[in-house]
Amino acid sequence: MAPQTTSSTARHARLISAAQRYAWWLGTRSHGVRSALKLSGWRLSRLGYRLLGRPSGALAWPLGLAFLCLNASSDKAKKECVWIEQCFQGLIDSQGQSTLAGVAIDRGGLGYAALRLFELTQNPRYLAYAQAQGQAFACLPGAQRGCIPYTVGKHWVLVDTVAFICPFLARLSRLTAEPSYAAIALRQLEAMWQHGRADDSWIFHAFDATTLETSGIAGWGRGVGWLLIGMVDTVCELPEGEDKTLWLARGQPLLEKLATCQREDGHWPWRLDAPTAPPDSSVTALIAYALARWRQANFAQAACQPQMLARARSAIESVTDAKGRVGQCSGEAAGMGDYSTVFGSFMWAQAPAVAVDLIGDGL
Repeated sequence: MAPQTTSSTARHARLISAAQRYAWWLGTRSHGVRSALKLSGWRLSRLGYRLLGRPSGALAWPLGLAFLCLNASSDKAKKECVWIEQCFQGLIDSQGQSTLAGVAIDRGGLGYAALRLFELTQNPRYLAYAQAQGQAFACLPGAQRGCIPYTVGKHWVLVDTVAFICPFLARLSRLTAEPSYAAIALRQLEAMWQHGRADDSWIFHAFDATTLETSGIAGWGRGVGWLLIGMVDTVCELPEGEDKTLWLARGQPLLEKLATCQREDGHWPWRLDAPTAPPDSSVTALIAYALARWRQANFAQAACQPQMLARARSAIESVTDAKGRVGQCSGEAAGMGDYSTVFGSFMWAQAPAVAVDLIGDGL
């Protein structure tokens, strides 16, 4: 693997800055500002948020991605704990209770990171937070049959979910020796694989938990990235056995298929079924992260995998500017079938790119 570069250092610094902003707006530290803006009315509050630098769109799942760098080797991950623990200050209290009301799928990445913080620091509040979150997920409708809707009260099961909660539940299972959590994760993966029709072509974005009807497009690059990191990070937490063997076996042809549509410049297009579609650094970074984790875990590799990862890392380098911002990333999707064709610098490319730097440079 290539040694750390000036660009990787700048990417890392940019990630920390962005993550701290996300955490501030998501947690209790911004409560006073948010309360004041709410009183100003819809139009003025929007202007105020923009002027004060609130990231647009969702906050929780992009912040969870920012913490993927904790999956680096323990010596490197311990160095990341300093700023990540600062981010958690406004998200959980001293007893490990969440400051965020309700239960939401997109917070799974926060629980996943909290469990890694517990491993690295032995601070019990992180485990308490994760256990409460895991119990809440286990009680959601559809948990026992693998069809947890992304939004409570709705019926659409999204591929995003397998990236956000399956690795978390599998890690929680490993650290608590409670197999029911991993069972929920594996049922979610299996249902998405089957009902998202992953064996037919590229996986669909979503399916209806009741009718099993698919929605969105098959071939949305970031959606395939969600599936892949959900699979790899979950498998990394599983003991040896049939489940691990099954998902490693399913991963290989998926990676080989991705190798056939990697562009000459090392990127993948935002639509994998449309080779002429613009390249998308979020797809590239998510796939590169999965490849790096695969190698880190010493799973058997196909011949194409080392070259895929090397080309993807070069592609990420090519779209990183002098300030460390990873560009050429498609914006946040507005829903199934409603995908942004605005490209810029967003956390969902920045975060996995930095994780690749930290994991890949240690291999």
